[in-house]
Amino acid sequence: MLIDLYESYEVILQELSELFCFDFEFVEYGLNFKGQKQKRYKIHQISFARKQDLDNFIDDDNNSGTDYGRASVLYSLYACGYLEISDIEYPTYKHWKYNHADMTIDHQLPKKWFPQLTFDCTNWKPMNRENNQKKGDDFLHEGVERLEMLSNRLQDIKSKYL
Repeated sequence: MLIDLYESYEVILQELSELFCFDFEFVEYGLNFKGQKQKRYKIHQISFARKQDLDNFIDDDNNSGTDYGRASVLYSLYACGYLEISDIEYPTYKHWKYNHADMTIDHQLPKKWFPQLTFDCTNWKPMNRENNQKKGDDFLHEGVERLEMLSNRLQDIKSKYL
């Protein structure tokens, strides 16, 4: 499986490759679902880490990028099966694909599901509305849209069979 990352995240990937002793190579350019350019990488071996290693890397401002960028790259490595975390387990891309089939799998996952930008599963809950709006993800609006879609679907079924 290849990993798709924004070009600016390559420096983070380089730091992680030195920290966790793996090699990577650029394969090709691609576009994500928003049409934004991304680089596609091949990772050559699986690395192993502890939860504390991940938190330390994310929280260390001496590392390149933002804490969100560092969390995104780490989660991408984990979700694609290139990073084994020995003391805790998180959902992978396959988990999202099979359990949330209508959800787009992209690098917004850390923002939506790790709102505090830490690999601590106690944080697996929606952000409060104020913080959520600052991040640009409006769960309330998404929920209303989902309810409207379900309501329309129910009306269609009702009119078809009754």
